[in-house]
Amino acid sequence: MKRTKIWPLALGCVVLAGCDGMGSAPRGETPPVATSSPGTGALMLLGGYRATDDPCRRVGETAATVDFLDHTADLVGCPEGSAQAATFAAEMGAQPISVIDGYQLFTVPRG
Repeated sequence: MKRTKIWPLALGCVVLAGCDGMGSAPRGETPPVATSSPGTGALMLLGGYRATDDPCRRVGETAATVDFLDHTADLVGCPEGSAQAATFAAEMGAQPISVIDGYQLFTVPRG
């Protein structure tokens, strides 16, 4: 019977276990916590976009948002009808694209 070394496979599993797919927060900041929005749960709301307490939040990938994600822009959701949603587009150069679960979604160009 031929023996194979399994340590390279075990090492790969350990390395991959440390990857959470969410990226990392800058030093000194707590990583954003994903939460479901009220309603259908179609949104994954992450940390505040402009600051940690910003009601306009980064939006993660779900079945409802996959078609809006783009590597050249951020997807951001602001509570629909809020003052933040009304001014967000003008301040950030964002384009409104949809409303889901009470959040106005915007695409914000990077760079």
